[in-house]
Amino acid sequence: MRVGSTMTSRSLQCLVAGLIFTTSVWAQLPNPTLTEVFPPGAAVGASQTVTVTGRDLDEGSQLLFSHPGIIGHVRTNDPGEFESTPTPIQNQFDVVVSENVPPGRYEVRVVGRFGASTPRAFFVEAEPALLPAGQNHSIESANELTPNRVVYGRADANVVDYYRFDAKQGQAFSVECLTRSMDSRLQPIVTVFDEQGRQMRRSRVTVDPVIEFVAPAEGTYFVGVHDHVYAGGAEYLYRLDVRSQPYVAFVVPPVAEPGQSNTFELVGLNLPGGTESDYQLDGIQLQKRQVRVYVPEAVSLDAVVHGGETRTHGIHHFPFQWDSEQGNANIARIGLADNPIVMEQDENNTPAQAQSIQVPAEVVGQFYPRRDQDWVEFKATKGQRFQVRLFSNRLGHLTDPEIYIQKVTKDAQGAEQVSQVVTQDDASFDQNRYKLRLPRALDLSHQDPDVSFAADADATYRVGVRDLYGGSRNDPRIWYRLQIRPQLQDFELVAWSQRQAVDNDKKIQAASPSLRPGGNLPVCVDVIRRHGFAGPVRLVVEGLPAGVTAAASVVEAGRSDGILLLHADESAKDWTGVIRVVGEAVIGEENVRRAARNAVLLAETGDVQNSRPRARLTRDLVLSVLGQDPAPIAVNLGGQVIETSRGAKLEIPLAYQKAVTVKGELALAAIVGNNEIKPAELKLAADAKDGKLQVPLNTDKVPLGKHTLFLRGKVKFDYARNPQAIARAEQSRKDFDGVLTALTQQGTELTEQLAAAKAVVASRTEIIGKFEVAQDASSKAIQAAVEASRRAAEQVKAYQAMASASGNDPDLAEAVRQAQDASAQAIMHLDNAQKALTRVSQKMQRFAKELENATNEVARIEAAQKQVAEKQQRAEAHKQALDKRIEESKKNFGPKELNAWVDSTPVTLQIHKSPVQVNLSAGDIATTPGKMTELPFAIERRFSFADAVDVELTLPESAKGLSAEVVSLNKDQSEGVLKIMSAEDSVKGDFKCVLKTKLKFNDLAIEDEIPLVVRVQ
Repeated sequence: MRVGSTMTSRSLQCLVAGLIFTTSVWAQLPNPTLTEVFPPGAAVGASQTVTVTGRDLDEGSQLLFSHPGIIGHVRTNDPGEFESTPTPIQNQFDVVVSENVPPGRYEVRVVGRFGASTPRAFFVEAEPALLPAGQNHSIESANELTPNRVVYGRADANVVDYYRFDAKQGQAFSVECLTRSMDSRLQPIVTVFDEQGRQMRRSRVTVDPVIEFVAPAEGTYFVGVHDHVYAGGAEYLYRLDVRSQPYVAFVVPPVAEPGQSNTFELVGLNLPGGTESDYQLDGIQLQKRQVRVYVPEAVSLDAVVHGGETRTHGIHHFPFQWDSEQGNANIARIGLADNPIVMEQDENNTPAQAQSIQVPAEVVGQFYPRRDQDWVEFKATKGQRFQVRLFSNRLGHLTDPEIYIQKVTKDAQGAEQVSQVVTQDDASFDQNRYKLRLPRALDLSHQDPDVSFAADADATYRVGVRDLYGGSRNDPRIWYRLQIRPQLQDFELVAWSQRQAVDNDKKIQAASPSLRPGGNLPVCVDVIRRHGFAGPVRLVVEGLPAGVTAAASVVEAGRSDGILLLHADESAKDWTGVIRVVGEAVIGEENVRRAARNAVLLAETGDVQNSRPRARLTRDLVLSVLGQDPAPIAVNLGGQVIETSRGAKLEIPLAYQKAVTVKGELALAAIVGNNEIKPAELKLAADAKDGKLQVPLNTDKVPLGKHTLFLRGKVKFDYARNPQAIARAEQSRKDFDGVLTALTQQGTELTEQLAAAKAVVASRTEIIGKFEVAQDASSKAIQAAVEASRRAAEQVKAYQAMASASGNDPDLAEAVRQAQDASAQAIMHLDNAQKALTRVSQKMQRFAKELENATNEVARIEAAQKQVAEKQQRAEAHKQALDKRIEESKKNFGPKELNAWVDSTPVTLQIHKSPVQVNLSAGDIATTPGKMTELPFAIERRFSFADAVDVELTLPESAKGLSAEVVSLNKDQSEGVLKIMSAEDSVKGDFKCVLKTKLKFNDLAIEDEIPLVVRVQ
């Protein structure tokens, strides 16, 4: 959709203002972050204009949604007088939702010059949402609210937003206020008042609160919304839904095995066909209604349900919306179980009442009523290992569950003996992750216990669960899932992107994954290890575009922090798309692949060691390649695999490439997945073109195998944010000179045309004046001829009368004739005079027409001159606007000093135990008693090692009668002979021996071993 505009300067002013707005603050390389979309949703089959705010959203051209049926394009002004294309309206978009998009929560990103932004929640509603109208900060000014239509609002600081609605006596309503689910900063308090302002209901939690309300009498009621500390602002959005339609408070059971139809009991309010349930919520009786629901296969679902908190990783569920005869209910979630489901029994509140189950099982229960405890028991045999996982806090409940595991045996007299196996409250997470050189800001912690244990005897084992907050509430909506199964090692992955501040290494900001040609991007990956799995995990990336590669990356055994380093070569083009991180590992004898779930930071933290930013899971990991904005600095370690060994002192050459003016030293530190590999810090001067990274490996703690590292540092340099925008502005100004020249030429031509037209007017006026004189003379001649003709006619008449009276006197007859001749002559003169006047008049008319035409031409030209002059004034204003655009473009997009992080390409170290490789002339060796057998060998010195080596054969104690001397090879020797002596009484048999090499490499003593079988025949 376009917005009409007749003034070209207006669109340019909007554009310039937009440039100033989006570039007001930036200290690092631009990276787009979306902080608000308003309104945050649209209706099915409808269009909606939305406004976005955020950081680095320059030249936003479209909105990218997580559903293909939702599209969004930037709004534009119609081209102005001197423009050929529409002008984008900064940060405004028209969103269109197709008819086939189901109502629900989706994700939206802004795509612009610097790629796709971080996502924000976007809702698709069944009906258009209501928006606040004017000030509604008092009950008297409350906005009218229509039940069953949501309201999108923003909370202002220090005030309450009020809405009013009418209700009949006994009418039930659910009042839901979503905030966290829409990525808002608001922690709302929701209150229902009556007409007298008396509080009827009030929310008890500040995370997406829902309260139930039954009108005690017919009348008008009010809903108030405010932040719990009365904070407010643009990011304090809410979605208020006051429903008289069916509301599902929870589903029983809340979990099911996928791929089959199940009967579920819906519990809530206003359920058509519902009956009274066994549950009350804050004194309000809830209804129940059974429905049949097909639970889809897990593989058919999105990897992530939109909006899940990071603590929900590892949990899969699907959204269910009941389409009742009285309208759609709210969206509920049904979890997907991996094990057979067992519903808790009512009487299992003490160990003695423990419910007997068969494992594997998923026990589904409630922390209800107040101070509820639940116990189950199962039989196990000695040596079995079990995993016990409880899900409640991760289901979104504000719970703090605790697990007790007891072993129950019987003594010789048959008396029950109970011993405590384990008690666990919260799951533990490595706090050192927040103190790494590249701190990890994603908070995966939760309050659900997760236990593994081994049965040390054939016994019955009891598992008890409770909520440590359970004594303070009586809420049937608080469910749990207790998984008990034989231990199965496994892992999960979570991938995300973040930005580390340059002024404070502990400050972490939200970031969208973006790559500049020639640049590198670290993607953080967490490995969440399950139930004893400690093996290495290889990370790979799927879906990368042409020109983008991922360095080999392995999360080492026992570690959880991984980094994938992506690299875009210099030829990489603009691209935005979804990529997928996958982990590969060997568990037992099985090759296991796990796709990562993805996360996004929603805010920043000033000190990641003490507080973590808000974050949530996101469906897709969207990567952008910024083809128009190449990396200003590149540090290239080569990307190759370097083979080396313990004891080596590596010098790895690197190239330092700069496309900008660097100001100061670049101090680089290594990011490596093992703390025992400690490259030295490297400092590169501003004018340096290369350098050498020192990597000492002179400790026996250096791990063997492949290890990838890259360098990271920050440096100041001049960076042009958008040179293309400056070039476009300058080109537009240059092109406009042609318009100005044409207008000037047009004005000159009109001046010349006006002079010519005025000359015609003057000439025709002069000619007409002369003809007017001639016309006057002709008129006078006609008058004289008329008088002469009259006199001649009278004379003829007089002579004729005299001649008639005289009897035809010849003289009088002659006089008559002469008089008649004179009269004829007078008539002839009169006719000639009249003809002359006619000729003069005709010529005057022609010149008068020419004069009229010339006069009209003068008027036309003068009008055209006025139009051109006015257009020249507008053109001058447009020129000034273009000049202003160039000025602002240079100010905002031209070179500026910034301080930014630089990540190098990686290098992989293949670390061997020893710099020496022994090559034997034969494999196993055979000898006989009383014989000396020689074993020739050669050594290959590698990795710059050139010193002496001792070679000795270590024999087992059982090899009686066998011996061998140590062979020492000087630094100039590469071949030797090992002499194996066999005594006459040597024991016969095959003996597993070890051929050892001993050496010192840079003062590090190194021993290596080769297995060797000596056979005494």
